[in-house]
Amino acid sequence: MNPELAAELAEDAQLKTAIRELRKLRKDSEELNRAWSETWVARQKYERDYAFMVKQLREREDRIMDELRPYLAKIEELEKQVRKLDRKIRKRHSNKGRPEAV
Repeated sequence: MNPELAAELAEDAQLKTAIRELRKLRKDSEELNRAWSETWVARQKYERDYAFMVKQLREREDRIMDELRPYLAKIEELEKQVRKLDRKIRKRHSNKGRPEAV
């Protein structure tokens, strides 16, 4: 047999073996490949939607806080007034309980 022919036949055999192995590996990994692709697509969608949702929620939070600010200011003002009046009343009551100096 011609050495060139023998080398060519060996290469053909290697090629066929490699092609068979490649097909088998692709078939065996098909399910994992599909699962990976689906997961990748889901992650991309989630990242895109999540970023959008975070932006929406921040905007909503800002709008609500803008509406809430006057109420919070009024509440704070009234709390200060209540504390001041409470101190005044307690002081008056504590002074009534003491005997007056003559």
